[in-house]
Amino acid sequence: MAVLDLGATLSTFALIVPAELPDKTFIATLILATRFRHLPVWLGVSAAFFVQTAIAVSLGGLLSLLPRALVAGVAAVIFAAGAAIVFKGAMKSRQAATVEAQALVAEEEEAITKAATPTSAWKMATT
Repeated sequence: MAVLDLGATLSTFALIVPAELPDKTFIATLILATRFRHLPVWLGVSAAFFVQTAIAVSLGGLLSLLPRALVAGVAAVIFAAGAAIVFKGAMKSRQAATVEAQALVAEEEEAITKAATPTSAWKMATT
């Protein structure tokens, strides 16, 4: 019989709660709880988390049978790919923001130029 490792349990809890709290599941649960009775929502969410956790723990157990270097290498490649995807998205977003800012600056410069014409100043002085 395995003894429960309280340190591992608390470490897992402390790692998972802040990571999972602001995710889409939290928002979906919040919305469902506003539309339906709380107990069925809680039971459904708990069952979904149980299945998700069972799959993750099972796959983690299977991965522990593979050589550690192989698992670390594959994990590094997956994280690097994820970082590249996030970086690429950030660069596209930055470029789009730059283009939008340049368009706004050009629009404002045009408005300032039109407002500063001599006829505008003359009209303002005579009214």
